[in-house]
Amino acid sequence: MIDAPLPRPLLAALGLLLSVAAMLCLGVTGALAAGGSAEIEIARTNGIPQNAGAPTQYSINFSCSGVEATTCGEEPQIRIPLVLTSALGETPAMETWTYAASSGIAGLVKEKVIEGGELVLKLDPTKLIPGESDTIQRNVTPPNGITPNGTAWSLTATFQTEEIEPVLAKSTATGEAVSTAPLAVSKKTLDEGAVYVRGHQVIFNITAQCSPGATTGKLFMTEGSLADLLPGGLARVLKDFGGGPGWIAIHGRDGESLLDPLGSAASHGCIRIPDAGISWLAAHAPLGTPVLQLAAEPQSPEAPPLFSISRTASMTMPRSAALSMS
Repeated sequence: MIDAPLPRPLLAALGLLLSVAAMLCLGVTGALAAGGSAEIEIARTNGIPQNAGAPTQYSINFSCSGVEATTCGEEPQIRIPLVLTSALGETPAMETWTYAASSGIAGLVKEKVIEGGELVLKLDPTKLIPGESDTIQRNVTPPNGITPNGTAWSLTATFQTEEIEPVLAKSTATGEAVSTAPLAVSKKTLDEGAVYVRGHQVIFNITAQCSPGATTGKLFMTEGSLADLLPGGLARVLKDFGGGPGWIAIHGRDGESLLDPLGSAASHGCIRIPDAGISWLAAHAPLGTPVLQLAAEPQSPEAPPLFSISRTASMTMPRSAALSMS
């Protein structure tokens, strides 16, 4: 072996050969990283709004290119942020909704998961052909019965692989759900009569129901109120109440059991007012003075409020319940 420096031209040629060999070793990966690209769009394909519990349908069209490669890269996926645009406090989180994805290419969608507030569609890389367009149909279904009327959302999408940086769709697609609480109220006389002698006592049964029934577009009722107002010229008379005479007293707060704050349920249906109001009534309203009860904001003790005669029942109802009053 001759230990002597190589000529400069030979060193240059050797460096060129090493560079070419390195490029050949890089092969597909180098070409794909340099030239891989993608496009993606998302659009709604049915009307807006849809009933809660019914799917809003979207079409996701995308394509990818690997230039000299035969694939678009490993771990291809489409990511869709779940974004509510309505400010309704009772709306269930979108992560709890129902999602479906399908494609005309069997096995294209390998897995559907929710990660960090995004719906992720993981695709099979062997099903993607560079340069060809693919389509995925995606359904979004907010739950029936608990989704508030007017719930709205906005969706966009990105496509990416290990070799292609995330590509964002140029436009967004919207959605909205509508729902109603189906209420039913009936009022019938207890004996089902229609004509009565003057002075005869008439008893009514009042029934209120909230029963969704249908599988879409319904909203369960959890709270409500029922007001039973008499027609003009009629009066409601209590013959008995709580085992005693049907009297409604207006009294002050004398006695240990009546020291609770005004407005609390501390009596058996009577009207409690400040003691100063009782003194005022005693001085200005002689025995036999008619009392008209009117719903009004409380006034000063010097001028006690009046109250209207009406009957209002507040209720809390389960998802399928009936309220009966008589």
